[in-house]
Amino acid sequence: MSNTRTPAQAEADDEPDVTIKWRTHEFTIPRDSNEWPIEVAEAWENGKTIGIVRGMLGEAQWAEFRVDGKTMRDAGELAESMAVALGFATAGESSASSS
Repeated sequence: MSNTRTPAQAEADDEPDVTIKWRTHEFTIPRDSNEWPIEVAEAWENGKTIGIVRGMLGEAQWAEFRVDGKTMRDAGELAESMAVALGFATAGESSASSS
């Protein structure tokens, strides 16, 4: 997993999207959480990995992801890659958290 640009670089350049290189794929997702589909917020709130991944990817990229019989492990790995690309420490925490 390698991202084209760091979250800080994308934010500094005010880029609306982040491109994630994951295995042999490149996926583009919205950087700003205010631009995420409402289904993503609901899935995030309920801890539903598939809903998060599907919502962030949109239908065309979701279809690309599902090629070759992907598993829940694959979805979890992609969700983790998304979290890192968006500047979260993990899929469940923000690096900016101060608890």
